[in-house]
Amino acid sequence: MVHRGLPLERVCSRLAARGIRLSPATLSYWQHGRTVPERYNSLRAVAELEDILRLPGGTLGALLPPQRPRGGARDGTAVGRVARQPLFGAGSWQERALGTDLSRLNENLTVVSTREVLHLDDRGRLSQLSVSHLVRARENGARRMVNLHCLDNPGASRVHVDPVCGRTERLHLHPESGSVLIATRFGRDLLRGETALVEYRLRPEDGVLPAGRHEHGVNSPHRAYLLQVFFHPARVPAVCQTTFRPDADAEPKGLRRLRLDVPHSAHLHRNRCERGLHGLAWTWPKDLVAGRPAAA
Repeated sequence: MVHRGLPLERVCSRLAARGIRLSPATLSYWQHGRTVPERYNSLRAVAELEDILRLPGGTLGALLPPQRPRGGARDGTAVGRVARQPLFGAGSWQERALGTDLSRLNENLTVVSTREVLHLDDRGRLSQLSVSHLVRARENGARRMVNLHCLDNPGASRVHVDPVCGRTERLHLHPESGSVLIATRFGRDLLRGETALVEYRLRPEDGVLPAGRHEHGVNSPHRAYLLQVFFHPARVPAVCQTTFRPDADAEPKGLRRLRLDVPHSAHLHRNRCERGLHGLAWTWPKDLVAGRPAAA
């Protein structure tokens, strides 16, 4: 850090301005390998340091060793790379889909950036979700990324996936909740520090209810998240606003009302995406709440 022209005291001041308080001694220990950042706030500081030092996202995170298990867990099955409270509660569809593997989801990857684009039809239902992730390997041998999506489209009988970058290894739909699990295999096994692009499109069939929101769960801080929703010209929402929840059981906070762009779209951009659920929510005119089709 010092060789980039920033004394440790200056780095600490910049971290404090972002809500992270560390001592110069702690940074010095990290720099010389005497201690390793492991706790959630420490890993958040690592993500912020990449931005402060103008390093590519995930550069410092890729240098960290696998996190040691904490508490009574010794086999690592209930411990993820980041020590944190569960983002999704017990009994959630995410837990039902992955079981104990949920806490270890993509633990060998750093998510550098994510972009999601939703297209809604003339009844307000989700017609397509396009997803793009840029990831960096934390260790040698990373070969796949697993993603969980809640399509807010309960009743869909099938979902189609069109891979753009990567190969679909597994696709599972839970119709009652409208949730989808998708595992994407990289083109090859990654070496530590290498990046890969995961990109695909999801197209559900036979959704019965109009969508009302979309959220993206972030387990560990990453550099950027962009969410864009395109509404059909025949079905424009009455209100659209940003949402954030620190976990799935919390109430949304930090709501901000948005104005739609010319192509009837709204977007959310997070330059430094903290842990939690980030998204957009919208309310429909009364005639669409009941799911009636658009007038001819």
